[in-house]
Amino acid sequence: FRSADIGSDHYLVCMKVKLSLRNQPKDKGKTRIKYDIEKLREEGIAKTFSITLKNRYQALEKEELEYPSEDGVESEFRMMEKAYTETAKTVLGKPRRKKKPWISEKSWKLISEREDTHKKILGTHSERIRKKLRKKYADKKKEVKSSLRFDKRKWIDNIAKEAEEAASSQQMRTLYRLTKTLCNEKARKTFAVLDKNGNSLSSKEEIMARWTEHFEEVRDRGEPPNPITVEDENGFDFSDVIIEIGTEEPTREEIKSAIKALKNGKTSGIDSITAEMLKAGGEFSVDKIHQLLQNVWRKEEIPSKWKQGIIIKLPKKGNLKDCKNFRGITLLSVVGKLLGRIT
Repeated sequence: FRSADIGSDHYLVCMKVKLSLRNQPKDKGKTRIKYDIEKLREEGIAKTFSITLKNRYQALEKEELEYPSEDGVESEFRMMEKAYTETAKTVLGKPRRKKKPWISEKSWKLISEREDTHKKILGTHSERIRKKLRKKYADKKKEVKSSLRFDKRKWIDNIAKEAEEAASSQQMRTLYRLTKTLCNEKARKTFAVLDKNGNSLSSKEEIMARWTEHFEEVRDRGEPPNPITVEDENGFDFSDVIIEIGTEEPTREEIKSAIKALKNGKTSGIDSITAEMLKAGGEFSVDKIHQLLQNVWRKEEIPSKWKQGIIIKLPKKGNLKDCKNFRGITLLSVVGKLLGRIT
């Protein structure tokens, strides 16, 4: 392939390959979508998000009036989830990772000039002109390499300086992100899993069954060896002890404080709604969540997605084929966590 400019004297080889592809079904378990939440730090985008959210809610409420649902709390939370996720998709979009972000405009210009010189070499039939162009191409190639080295060194220095400032101001999350960028270490992965007898499992069904078995064993601890009884060993009777617990409906101020107390930078649950999205909604978010939690309190039922969680495996030290060398965390709905904060 003579037109490819890859900084090499060799030509690429073109060929036709016939493949028989099998249709790969989509994994229905992956329902959580990550949005570019970092954009909400900009005041203009946060304001646009709030306005778009209100407009989307109005459209969905109008649609609900035309085709009413009898699901109650379930349909109310479904509307909330749809409003937030569709607004995030429109305003924020998905995060994009830039490949080789250190390359400057000057370097891109030199790369373009090198490519133009390469095309002229391929287009000329004069050996004398081709010899001159090859010399020019070699010089451009050196300029490109030198410029790229300078750009990368400058990029690393800027990140190191930014990391130093983050460390001095106790911004640990920023410091971790910058350190991870500099180290460029990829997470340890494994695709094979061992069963209890040490035999290797390779099929997707067997691996999923093994992980299910492992986390069920971790979760189900059985009966405690020394269960608490109504009467303790000293003869004290706990049955007469009355604990005063407030059973009033959640107030608007409690919900507002709970939303404010949510930590930023945390991953969403199965509904894809994050703390930053709730905060960007402002007073409108408080009103809608207050309305939802009041209905949850009165009807004594919660949306089904609040009962579901996504288990994420985090590797520890040792052989990653062994399930015991992983720590599992469960991602729950952020809106559902608000009820836990209030009660």
